Amino acid sequence: MSQGQLPEMTDPRRLVLLEGVNNFRDLGGYPADGGTTRWEVVCQADGCTG
Repeated sequence: MSQGQLPEMTDPRRLVLLEGVNNFRDLGGYPADGGTTRWEVVCQADGCTG
C-alpha cells in the first residue's frame, strides 16, 4: 500500500458479524504512525441492541 492510500474497504476481515450488534468493524490495515493498524486489535462499534 503506497503512502496516503487507504486499504480496501471490502476486505472480508473488516466486517465482524456479532449477534445483537449492527455495526462492528475491525480497523486493521489502516495507515498509522508510519505503519498500519493490526488486525483484531482495534475495532469500531455502533448501534448495539439488547
